Amino acid sequence: MISELHVHCASGGVFRTSSSGVPGRERPGHRAPKARFLRELEDHLDEEEADEVLETIINWGRHAELFAYDYDSEVLSLENPE
Repeated sequence: MISELHVHCASGGVFRTSSSGVPGRERPGHRAPKARFLRELEDHLDEEEADEVLETIINWGRHAELFAYDYDSEVLSLENPE
């Protein structure tokens, strides 16, 4: 479910596992585009709700320093954006 998709953020697992929890290839530089997460959320929510949820996750994740988000490139990462 949605919470399962984002629980991996704290450990960085979201950058190397699929939403089903099956290990996937590790993302170069531990970076992933916002669109990837939006598509996952849209499997469970309508487009507007998915966008609101993702914005909330991005804001909370950045505040808790779980990950960085570059608003210009729309990329989430485990490192600070340049």
